[in-house]
Amino acid sequence: MDKIILLVESSNYLGRTIKHKLEKRIEYRVLWFKNRKEVEEKSINYSDIDIALIDFNLPGNDSSEILNICYKNNISTILIAEQITNDIQEQIWTKKVIDYILKSQADFVDNIVVSLDRVFSNHEIVILIVDSSLESREHLKEILRPQRYSIIEANNNNEAMKLLNSNENIWLVITDHITPELDGLKLTRDIRKRYCLDRLAIIGVSGQGNHSLKIQFIKSGANDFINKPFISELLHCRITQTLKIVNYFKKLKEQALFDHLTKLNNRHYLQQTGPLLLDNTKRNGIFIVTAMIDIDNFKLVNDTYGHDSGDIVLKEVAYILKTSIRKSDLAIRYGGEEFVIIGINMNPKNAIAFFDRIREQISNKQIILKGLSVTITVSIGLCIERLETIGEMINIADIKMYEAKTSGKNRVCV
Repeated sequence: MDKIILLVESSNYLGRTIKHKLEKRIEYRVLWFKNRKEVEEKSINYSDIDIALIDFNLPGNDSSEILNICYKNNISTILIAEQITNDIQEQIWTKKVIDYILKSQADFVDNIVVSLDRVFSNHEIVILIVDSSLESREHLKEILRPQRYSIIEANNNNEAMKLLNSNENIWLVITDHITPELDGLKLTRDIRKRYCLDRLAIIGVSGQGNHSLKIQFIKSGANDFINKPFISELLHCRITQTLKIVNYFKKLKEQALFDHLTKLNNRHYLQQTGPLLLDNTKRNGIFIVTAMIDIDNFKLVNDTYGHDSGDIVLKEVAYILKTSIRKSDLAIRYGGEEFVIIGINMNPKNAIAFFDRIREQISNKQIILKGLSVTITVSIGLCIERLETIGEMINIADIKMYEAKTSGKNRVCV
């Protein structure tokens, strides 16, 4: 469904530029008006508006009037302006303004896109507020609500740890310092015993903050510390910066553990998780099957159709592998045109039939390369024994895969 953006911008050039830039993104639809009169004449259904983009330098009092209209209709707003003064800042943070962007910035229009994308994706970010005061939690929630984060609450240390252990999507913990039911410094230390800085951020808050307390929080593992009462804009800036750091680390980890082309886990991920998976099968006495899968004649595909077409083939094969295995199994791009599948609790008696179905799915797939329909096959080698290491099992599967190659390709050998 389209996200509808109300844009009020008096400049023809900027209005057209912003509208064009946003509507290049399929999910955005922009309603552009030049002033308050045009907005009122259109009789807009404000309940349809997702976010408003308002030029704060409109003639007369148009900007303030439109901002009031958005506030009354519960529409989150991003301001665009030549400059922001202290007086304007005091006003805008009481009117559900979630951001402001200066026209003087070289990448002004791109910053609008970034700000919108951030707000619309914020629901994926869970923030845990830990404070024994219901009134304090409600106040902080009210400040954060326009940013559209998903917010959960805890009254004390134990509740906070239970929520953390049951919710993998928590990105940030905001904890008060100390109350009769809460010790924020201890909570920070306990969280850091389980969650490192690249997984979860912590911000300490207190109405009695001083340099010493800030240092204690940082030394205990917090990313930041903010004094109460909150300055809304400063709080938003600090939270945004903290979340950017967490997101940066998450992307680095994702790049390290995922193959960017096929979106499967990579060899490095297998090296990290393989021993854990194997130990689990030994501990619980369950089967484990390892498969090495190699695309037949892949060099010929690259030489005939080009490397771009080779990438298409890799993605198609990866998609079939990913959608054909069970949730308990693991699919890895091992390198080049080779893939590994680790079948957890897969009965060895059923393994050949299972992988033969995958082989058949791939050979039946018609892939369009340079306008031509092309058929791809794979050779699969299996290790159906549980050996001492994942590396040994992959070596056996690799040997069996070469047996499949030398005996005619497009087959499964065990």
